[in-house]
Amino acid sequence: MLSYHPFLFKQLIPTAKVIQKRIPNVSYQLIRSVSYTNSFRQEVKAYEEIKPKTTTITATTTTPSASTGNNIAKIEDSKTELEQITQPAERKPDSDNSCASCGIHLQSIDPDSPGFFKTQKYKKVIRNERETALSQSREKLLLGQLQQLEGEAESYAEVSRQTKKKDDRIMCQRCVDALNHNVFDPKQHTFITVEDVMSDIPQNAHIIHVVSSLDFPLSANANVSSGRDPTKIWYAVTKADGFFNSKNDFEGDGTNYFRDSLAQLLGAIPEQVSVVSGRNGWNVQNLMQKLPSGAYFVVGEVNSGKSSLVKSMIALDKKGFKSSDRFGPGVSPLPCFTRSEKKYRLSTVGLTLIDTPGFAPRNKGIYGTLLKEYLDKVPKVYKTASDGRSGHKCFPLDIKQAKKFNGERVFSVGGLFYLRPPSGNVFKIRQSLIGEQAIYKNIEKVFELSSTRPKAVVKQFAVTHDAILKMKRFVIPPFYGNIDLVVKGAGFVTISPTSSKENFGLYQVYVPDGVEVLVRESIFNFIYKMKVRPEKEQKEGKTHSTKKLHKIRSVNKKKLVFTELYPIDMNLADAKAFQKVVPYSVFSSHSTAKSQEEFLNEYWKQPSLGLSAF
Repeated sequence: MLSYHPFLFKQLIPTAKVIQKRIPNVSYQLIRSVSYTNSFRQEVKAYEEIKPKTTTITATTTTPSASTGNNIAKIEDSKTELEQITQPAERKPDSDNSCASCGIHLQSIDPDSPGFFKTQKYKKVIRNERETALSQSREKLLLGQLQQLEGEAESYAEVSRQTKKKDDRIMCQRCVDALNHNVFDPKQHTFITVEDVMSDIPQNAHIIHVVSSLDFPLSANANVSSGRDPTKIWYAVTKADGFFNSKNDFEGDGTNYFRDSLAQLLGAIPEQVSVVSGRNGWNVQNLMQKLPSGAYFVVGEVNSGKSSLVKSMIALDKKGFKSSDRFGPGVSPLPCFTRSEKKYRLSTVGLTLIDTPGFAPRNKGIYGTLLKEYLDKVPKVYKTASDGRSGHKCFPLDIKQAKKFNGERVFSVGGLFYLRPPSGNVFKIRQSLIGEQAIYKNIEKVFELSSTRPKAVVKQFAVTHDAILKMKRFVIPPFYGNIDLVVKGAGFVTISPTSSKENFGLYQVYVPDGVEVLVRESIFNFIYKMKVRPEKEQKEGKTHSTKKLHKIRSVNKKKLVFTELYPIDMNLADAKAFQKVVPYSVFSSHSTAKSQEEFLNEYWKQPSLGLSAF
């Protein structure tokens, strides 16, 4: 650590900018790193206040120290001439005249039209040299003393060079507002369908289909691969850091689940499925090396992590992943951020990426249902699902009410769904989506509270009242063990029943209009090693064992591990609703299955994954 030098420090404050020009290795980090006592904290504060924060240079005056300042003042007093200081020339957009963030064509005429950007205007500032520049004598004095510290300052300069540079590329005003101020303007964030996106992509084109792991497999869309050669479609399952603490964990444990599932659901070629984290760069380099050279259209649902992946690939190609903010498309949790196709060439691997706008359902899906303040919160990675090897455990409900359900009470997380368990049921959950937990007397109570939303319960609703009024009712088919209730675009909740239902009944789910859900066997059983009894002991019917093996379950090709829910009329009696799903005789007999793996999910239905929309 550098020792404090009163004179040098006082003079460095107003001259840091000049010093940086003379000695490139010296940075603001050096000045901030100088040790100082409490008596000099005000001087540091003064320095921070004059640190350049805008593009316009402003005059700054300081008072030199008593001993040496008088000599310097005499030299400077002899100079009264004025100098004219002019800022650099106005910045220009990219050669294709498009926004560096979203790809839209830029224009500077109509602020209300798409693609508007503000041209920066620079002022010419006339100032007295005594106030704005150092005399040569003063520079020599300061630089001479500073060079004595240059050897010690290298470590600080090294830190400075590793610091991210600000993204100063030309962007449209909408992107500037969204990235810097989190502003969402529905007129500027327009939704398009998967049909619109795919109609502009040649039939024989190579495609990277980006799928989020957080709501897997709901962000996978069958329309992307429908009628196309499967050998030309590659899959990137993103946001792996939502489940794993390091890339070594999912490379060894979690990849097969996603490969086998996409092969079963979409006919994907397993070898062409990669699990990545665009934010952390995990496995992105391997994906780049795996892709044959050529052009690839990158497609995916809104907020599936598509642009983050493209950004990481570009940064790795430029050997600058730590400074990835300066490369590629803009990334925002707000929906519909990318608006036009934008090409990026990766010279080191011979790839051309064509980033396309994210698609959404015709009714905007969950983004037409959420309240504005929740739009940027739902798609984020939450460590509630992360792999701490115990991070997937289920816990009792975070509610100070009776945990036993009576067949009428409903449970909710943020109003994204309302789960109605059978009478006598008790369960634990693992919450991997945003929202406050709540229990209501019945579904009618939900309608009542939603209409008024008193302060005590307002945080229980992340969706609009109109979406609640248009609620739809579903029944979950019979299941065994832990299941995940997956909410498209938001995440999932793991449900772990801990008691037997008292009578004939199934789980029911009410979802607001625009919210899409499905059920899967818990993902944690397939991506983490679970403790299981040896196969020999299972065959012998032993229920307890002193020896347990760590095993990862594989996707059983003889049964479904994902299911759509059965839509039911809101006013239909429960008994009749259940019989539409499964015959009554099934409930009167007991299953012989001793594990979830043995339970065949006979009444589960293959998810359509978007095909029913057209």
